[in-house]
Amino acid sequence: MYTANNNIIQKGLDGFSLKIIALILMTMDHMHEFLASNGIPIWFNWLGRLSAPLFFFTMAEGFFYTRNRKTYVKRLYLFSIIMSSGKFISWKISVGDPSYFPVSNNIFETFFLIALNILLIEYLRDENKDLYRKICIIFLAIMFEIILPISTYSIFSKNIAGIIILFLPCPLFCEGSVSFIVLGILFFYLRNDRKKMMIIYMIFSVSFFPFASFSLKNIFHSYNQWIMIFAIPIMMLYNGKKGHGLKYLFYIYYPVHIFIFFYISGIIN
Repeated sequence: MYTANNNIIQKGLDGFSLKIIALILMTMDHMHEFLASNGIPIWFNWLGRLSAPLFFFTMAEGFFYTRNRKTYVKRLYLFSIIMSSGKFISWKISVGDPSYFPVSNNIFETFFLIALNILLIEYLRDENKDLYRKICIIFLAIMFEIILPISTYSIFSKNIAGIIILFLPCPLFCEGSVSFIVLGILFFYLRNDRKKMMIIYMIFSVSFFPFASFSLKNIFHSYNQWIMIFAIPIMMLYNGKKGHGLKYLFYIYYPVHIFIFFYISGIIN
């Protein structure tokens, strides 16, 4: 049942419940990522395709209602650096011991870039802001999000560049790349029009389907990101309510569970 104004389902799942569902699906996905060779089935990965979109969906809601968006962005940046540092250390370990599967995950980086660029868009949309400052903002965004991260690898050695890039999240290098950042931003600006949001999300999901190289192996193994389309029914159950708190649950759980899987994979492989 929908309200006439914002199409929000009155009975269903609150934001906390959606996050817990996403957390479970994400954990299953990472279990397959690190432990597939030890018998974790591929369908763990299929279910995991739903987790990132659900997190982006709930993040859009959280970012809209947060009391201080700048503090929110700063917190995401801090945890992005922490996670990137762990990635760098895992890479160094895996170089010395190939039995360890290197960590490639850092969804905090993607979250940060989504939130940061929403802030930038909101600034640019503000008619009271000076045009000169808007031009400077655009220049700085391009410089710090694109030019500096890309040029770092061509200027410095791989080790030095790896350290510098910890502090320069880039849309081209983050988890999910530019497409997931765009998705997160769309969730934010379409949050009051669930129907339009789901139509665009459906098209977005289908764009990952391997039409040009159709085969069962491709659609369920190599190119299975399209499975994220099945997150739609879960998103449609969102009732617009926040639910329980536990704000730092995900911030703590995310890096801890990934590095536990990293450690386990190195021991048993």
